[in-house]
Amino acid sequence: MLQAATAYNLCSHDRAWRYYVEAISSPTAFPASAAADYDSWIASAGQSKQSIYLGDLTNTRAQGNFYLTTNSKPDFGKGAEGMKPIINTTSNETNTTSLTKLLLNLR
Repeated sequence: MLQAATAYNLCSHDRAWRYYVEAISSPTAFPASAAADYDSWIASAGQSKQSIYLGDLTNTRAQGNFYLTTNSKPDFGKGAEGMKPIINTTSNETNTTSLTKLLLNLR
């Protein structure tokens, strides 16, 4: 998971439990888009034939990498909009939010 406003932080465990609580209470708030890797997700603009939900609705048979973005404050879940990466059009860098690089690596 990435912290808001930086693509180089590795993790934000402090907020993970909040995402999970919200995902349980709002089961479709956190859909994630499948992609081979982060760069592929960015290049595809989050368009994927496969998606899963974070939380109680997670497909336990899913495999691979899944990505999503979140809001920086509660309500964190963005629904379908969260499957799209946030591209900063004023530079070549990707602007990320807290849960942008969620690699579930379900194997």
